[in-house]
Amino acid sequence: MAIGILTSGGDAPGMNAVIAGACEEAERLGRTVLGVRSGFAGLAGRRAEPITALQARTHMHEPGTWLETSRWPQLREAQGRALCSEAAELLGLEGLVVIGGDGSAKGARALAETLPVAVVPATIDRDLDGTDLTIGMDSAIGYAMDAIDRLRITGRSLPGRAFLVQTLGAPNGFLADAVAAAAGIDDVLVPERPYDLDAVAARLRELSETGSAIAVMSEAVGDAVRIAEALAERAGVRVHPTILGHTQRAATPSALDRALGQAAGRAAVSAVARGDSAFIGLTSDGAVAPIRLSPQPTASPDNQGATNVTPGYTQPLYILAFDHRTSFQTKLFGIEGTPTAEERERIQEAKGIILDGLLVAAEAAPEGTVGALVDEENGSAVAREAKRIGLPFAMSAEKSSVPEFDFEYGEDFASHIEEFEPDFVKILARYNPEGDRELNRRQAERLARLSDFLAPRETKYLFELLVPPEPHQLASLESDSERYALELRPQLVARAIAELQEAGVEPDLWKVEGLDSAEDCKLVADAARAGGRDDVACVVLGAGADEATVAHWLRQAATVDGFVGFAIGRTIFWDALKGWLAGDTDRETAVQTIAGNYRGTIELYESSAATAA
Repeated sequence: MAIGILTSGGDAPGMNAVIAGACEEAERLGRTVLGVRSGFAGLAGRRAEPITALQARTHMHEPGTWLETSRWPQLREAQGRALCSEAAELLGLEGLVVIGGDGSAKGARALAETLPVAVVPATIDRDLDGTDLTIGMDSAIGYAMDAIDRLRITGRSLPGRAFLVQTLGAPNGFLADAVAAAAGIDDVLVPERPYDLDAVAARLRELSETGSAIAVMSEAVGDAVRIAEALAERAGVRVHPTILGHTQRAATPSALDRALGQAAGRAAVSAVARGDSAFIGLTSDGAVAPIRLSPQPTASPDNQGATNVTPGYTQPLYILAFDHRTSFQTKLFGIEGTPTAEERERIQEAKGIILDGLLVAAEAAPEGTVGALVDEENGSAVAREAKRIGLPFAMSAEKSSVPEFDFEYGEDFASHIEEFEPDFVKILARYNPEGDRELNRRQAERLARLSDFLAPRETKYLFELLVPPEPHQLASLESDSERYALELRPQLVARAIAELQEAGVEPDLWKVEGLDSAEDCKLVADAARAGGRDDVACVVLGAGADEATVAHWLRQAATVDGFVGFAIGRTIFWDALKGWLAGDTDRETAVQTIAGNYRGTIELYESSAATAA
């Protein structure tokens, strides 16, 4: 029997030290070590060879991983996990040490059902729970510090300039915050907090003659070149973008990462040799703190209650929603009944126009913040194109225009999700906590099944919650629907969220109807984040409202922690498509109009958020 060691996902400085420590402990315990090449993909292909502690020590000073790494999405599927489990058995592994980040840890949990697995957190992204430090973090911070020190030298040598340093670390701003704090830099742009470019530019202008005019940003915020240009325009001085990029991954391992890496490797081997699965947490004072690694159940549509992954979404998100089906067909195209092949082709062409408008606007938007929401019926080509070009996209999974939620494809909903592998699965449900209790129970049961199915997957759950008034609620307000929206709906939305959570419905994002005040937005956001759901977020839906109304809703939401953006459609594209269908405008004009409307909506939200900060 042997112990396998693999590195997975993005490389990080110090991974080689973990391998060395693991080999030393294995030899001390009289175990053979098999080094697995290229991560889980290599394990599935049985690309493993005996390695020794002496061999591993010769690589300790090197960045990266000499065993090579890979990202292998097949591990999310039952077939991929079965291949790895079978390979581990054929290789004679009594245990496996996995060195990597969040995705690697998820893969390890999936395999822990069949053999002891120990996870060593090695990533510069700091995207794992259960550990204060990660292997590679100290080295990446030190590399960025060295770059900033050199920028200060050149800044003093030729005053009158400023610099914008972009770190890695998506999807969060942890690395940028850590670098800025260590460098004594006040201006740091991260996705978790709104930022004011005017204020940053003013400070850069003030410091430009000293050589210390430096701001730091996370790659999760967006395009460093574009933001540097915007700062330069405001500051009146040149702002040079310095993109550290993947050179941070290749930083020389620091003394801390080498020492802690070896200790973590020894602890990992010790755990699997005892037959235990463990996550090797690393404390802030540089000690290893192994905790039990529970196997991650494989969710199916029927395994109720699986809560494998803490729900949430922390990045800004601006979705252009065009998953409309019934309303698109009947109200925009005037088609009753089943469309002809020619009519369906025309509908699909219209959705292509919306996508093109989105892509035009995306050129000026922060990377990773824009996305499409489409349906399978008429938007499958859009979904496949989004997948091909790397555009984040959501797909709707509910039946259209029915009062009670059910899946569009019934019991076959899972296979349709797996066919497209969207970034988000969106459902729409109408749920009033004072409505029909049996109806609510049936809906919640189905909605919880989707939570269970998505729990072990990277696909996020986007829940569009509508709370229509009950007759008795309207009667209490003299049938005034505006008063209902202002006086009753915010509290009902919060109650509906709480009830659905209690029923096992765990969305990452709640798509909610517009709220009239920041106080109402906070009430809803607090409900979404109750019970330790600290990263769950809300986005605003447009409901086809006029531009002024939507703008008001966005201004309120943008000021509230817990709201990260919007998912709006008809307000952005409807008039442009009507003009195109009527022959009043050509295709390109419709594309540019949609792009302008979408871009303006993003700018409104971002400027409102920045003003609030």
